Amino acid sequence: MKKKTALVPLPLMRFIPQITRRYHEPQHLAPFVDLLERATREAVRGLVSVPPRHEKSDTTDHAIARMLRANPELRVGFVTYSARAADKRGWRIRELYKRAGGKVAEAQSTKANWRTGAADGGLWCTSIGGPITGEGFDVIVIDDPVKDRVTVESALARDRMWDWFTDVLYTRLEPGGSIIVIMARWHADDLIGRLTGGDWEIVNLPAIDAEGRALLPARYPLTELEKIRDTIGPYGWNSLYLGRPFAKGGAVFQNVYHYDVEPTGPMKIRIGVDLAYSTKARSDYSVAVIVGEVGGTFYVLDVHRLQVTADEFVRRLLGLQARHGGARITGFFSGTEKGTLDMARALGLAVIAFPAVADKFTRAQPSAAAWNAGKILLPRSAPWLDAFVSEIVSFTGVGDRHDDQVDAIAGALAGMGSRALRVQSADQNPYQHRKYWRAREARGYQGNSSVAGSGVVIRQTDGIVGDEWSPANPYRGW
Repeated sequence: MKKKTALVPLPLMRFIPQITRRYHEPQHLAPFVDLLERATREAVRGLVSVPPRHEKSDTTDHAIARMLRANPELRVGFVTYSARAADKRGWRIRELYKRAGGKVAEAQSTKANWRTGAADGGLWCTSIGGPITGEGFDVIVIDDPVKDRVTVESALARDRMWDWFTDVLYTRLEPGGSIIVIMARWHADDLIGRLTGGDWEIVNLPAIDAEGRALLPARYPLTELEKIRDTIGPYGWNSLYLGRPFAKGGAVFQNVYHYDVEPTGPMKIRIGVDLAYSTKARSDYSVAVIVGEVGGTFYVLDVHRLQVTADEFVRRLLGLQARHGGARITGFFSGTEKGTLDMARALGLAVIAFPAVADKFTRAQPSAAAWNAGKILLPRSAPWLDAFVSEIVSFTGVGDRHDDQVDAIAGALAGMGSRALRVQSADQNPYQHRKYWRAREARGYQGNSSVAGSGVVIRQTDGIVGDEWSPANPYRGW
């Protein structure tokens, strides 16, 4: 016990590897570490941006454990994006605190909230918008207040976070207390964006600094960071990895890359669609973009952009699907388009429908990243080429006159199966994954059906999914 007690005066840099042997001193986070150490000695208002997976949360957890071990009477509030994550972090900090020799008042403890037994000291954890204790806090730490891109792109969600921060959380800070916000930046108007200015200290640690050096080269060397940059595109890279988010309104898709000869041999093909029908029988344009993939490169093979009735366009899609060997038809659909999906099902068309939980700008980011990295190639000439390129390269995500082809190619790439090309995670949209459909088929599923609440429509089958396409098996290669 004496050995553990002797760890308390150690600086946080040395405390971390002493408590958790497999960790090293986070020298790359030195300005952040300094902020955390000063938080119990003086009133600190800190805004810290660090790229994902660069050890900020591990450092934060150890820092809170050290604070409470050094002063068990300290009242610390911890906030993150969800109640489940808050519980997990609260429990982990408690175990680190105990490993350092700290005592816990077990009778007053839960996963998220626990007391040291010294006066009113302890840790209280909650989520953004969640309940907060009536007590004040000496230190408040907000780590990862944003869950994902879909959430932060919602102005309503940003306003709700701000209202809860100003009206609920900030009012719990004791006079002379410290508050630190730690996050990877997501948006120019995220929590750090709104707080920037006044007496807030700003610590931004970009993945690559102005001299071209990686922040944590042992884990993320420049070559790995460049791969990430090419995968997520400039919008995500500038915000998440450089801490310099920019607003919508600029060109999202940059240069145009071509292919001279269509590749031969096996090719994964998807037909991305934007049916553009909701309550109207006729839309401005309905679009189908046929994309083939070979070795991580995507070839735009054909584009159909038509002003026709919904049933006529569905019949054309049936012809395209048959022409391309039963290729899956994929796209993003909102709840208002359920009628179109029902009509497509009735006509025998299989559509893999991803919920349109984000706006078109957000949905376009994965395909824009592939486009800008030269991984999406267009033919040198085609009847549809000029209109397609014109719409794609002029897309800004803000009041664009036409964006149907942008959403269609986003739907095609989302259907390719790579997580890097999806907007939603598996937890948000489990219907994207082949294991879900295989499990359904193993249970003997047959016949037309739409999965309740998912927006997924599946064509009549015989209950068997194999590798070859036939009218009774439209899901070749699942």
